[in-house]
Amino acid sequence: MFKSTREFDEAVATVLKILCDTGSLENASNMDTNDYYDCLEHIVHNRFIIGVDGTRDAAGAFITSITFNPRITRSGLDLIERVEHLKGWRQSSI
Repeated sequence: MFKSTREFDEAVATVLKILCDTGSLENASNMDTNDYYDCLEHIVHNRFIIGVDGTRDAAGAFITSITFNPRITRSGLDLIERVEHLKGWRQSSI
């Protein structure tokens, strides 16, 4: 479970970067499964990627349906850059 919006945004950015690097929506990080589903749902519903639809099943898993080749959108790239900028700002202010 995430403890802050910053932590959530960093996790979402991680999932997006994995998609960019691998082209896969599989959980390739060490992220908790439920946290991963939360991130993936946020990504799909906020249109950070295109080519993917999704819904929650009765068990709470976020089930994706690939409609065409998944691609990150400008909004997704903006989120990654914003998170990376904040990380750099935090490290330089320590």
